[in-house]
Amino acid sequence: MNEPRPPVEGTWELAILTPLGRQHTVLTLTRRDGKLPASRVTGQRATPADG
Repeated sequence: MNEPRPPVEGTWELAILTPLGRQHTVLTLTRRDGKLPASRVTGQRATPADG
């Protein structure tokens, strides 16, 4: 029941449809130490390819 959750840190690009139209935003979620994890693909910032 208590399975580990995948990390959510990284940069997320969101599109939210509201009655006022589509809203686009980019969120950057960091770890508690304020850093982004390194990408497993590029070795630098996390990318969507790390998925």
